[in-house]
Amino acid sequence: MSEVTILICAFDASQYISEALDSALAQKGVDFEILVVDDGSTDQTSEIVQDYIEKHGSVIRYLPEEHRGLSATRNAGFDACNTEFVSILDADDMIHPWRTYLEVEALRRFPDSAFSFSNMWAFEDGSSTGKLDCDMERLTGSRQPGFFEIDDPVVSRIRGGLSLGVSACTSRTEFVRTVARYDEDQRCVIDGEQWIRVLFNRSVVFCSLPLYYRRFHSASMSRSRTDHMLMVSRALNKARSHWSDYTPVQREVLTNYEKAFAVSLSKGLILNGQCRQARAFLRKSQNLIGSFACWKWFLFSLIPGATGLAKLKMKHNVVSIPEIAKVEVDSLDVFKELGIQPPQAK
Repeated sequence: MSEVTILICAFDASQYISEALDSALAQKGVDFEILVVDDGSTDQTSEIVQDYIEKHGSVIRYLPEEHRGLSATRNAGFDACNTEFVSILDADDMIHPWRTYLEVEALRRFPDSAFSFSNMWAFEDGSSTGKLDCDMERLTGSRQPGFFEIDDPVVSRIRGGLSLGVSACTSRTEFVRTVARYDEDQRCVIDGEQWIRVLFNRSVVFCSLPLYYRRFHSASMSRSRTDHMLMVSRALNKARSHWSDYTPVQREVLTNYEKAFAVSLSKGLILNGQCRQARAFLRKSQNLIGSFACWKWFLFSLIPGATGLAKLKMKHNVVSIPEIAKVEVDSLDVFKELGIQPPQAK
């Protein structure tokens, strides 16, 4: 019996799913199965997966579903798992051959942690170079590669300049099937909502090596920033219904994140020339923002030439991150980097 399920949720993923499946099939050191849950695809996704099943047999399972969205599809995948662990792989991404083994190993070493996840190598579709998703020192306080238990993961990610949560995790199947199921009414920020809801008193394990390959392309699922803002607030309002369970630091950091996102959204609308939409958003968000800052920015942006100056200022504040070639990531000696022994051949 397999010990881990590599869960691939797919919707009209025919352009990329072969690469995802190839990288999943290349996993080493662990007994795995691959479960593809199809969220009602209308393209050739089903035919491609069936071809892989004919070639590779029972290591791949296919579960067709009606189109209900990513949260519901992942929940269906959790329910269909028969393994101790489940590891999420998006249908348009890829993973390093040792990713699954190392993230399962991380959970075995830190049995009280809810999730394990790795650094990401993020690349534009068609490019052979990319950038690391996060600066490990900002997240862990160390430059030395390794497994790091993070006791307050949401606060740590926000302070590290990262998103609220990440989906590309490995976890114990029973935990995500019950405690950490996705909220199927959350239209976006689904990982952030999950992390806010279940990780305020649980740790995660971070592997600092880039073992997950995140692809960016024109068809990537996206939402408007306004909708994103609404879903951030929805997630936080749910948390506020049991706000006393969160520490004072968590409450402060999450509230400031919400305010900062609102300010960023209004600035973004102004810089895109959408001043009317920005003014409407600011009026609706006065109670949330509770500050004169956004209105000051709004008035400043109406001055001729100010938008160009603001864009220039923002451009110069961008931190340069070096490019890394995929061949360098592929060739990492992961066990030497982590200072651990490889698994014994079975």
